[in-house]
Amino acid sequence: MPRRSDPRGWEAGNMEPVGYSAMENRLGAFKMAIKKVNGRWYLYTSHLWHYGWSIVDVTDPRDPKYVKFVQAPTTPGIQVTLHATSW
Repeated sequence: MPRRSDPRGWEAGNMEPVGYSAMENRLGAFKMAIKKVNGRWYLYTSHLWHYGWSIVDVTDPRDPKYVKFVQAPTTPGIQVTLHATSW
């Protein structure tokens, strides 16, 4: 599979990007959490300018799949806290 281009403005040290999701052009993703659910890995992230959370299936990190955006019931909805019943 050909490598996707790095996102514009991407910068890091001692790291190499392996995949990218534009999350339906919702910029300002931060406060990330990852959780395994039914054998799949999901990334949950808040957004600075969109009140809610994006969910991305990162089971294959080279080909992340955007799942959906969940609107926050109040603004701002930036906290991401995952509670596990089992790992």
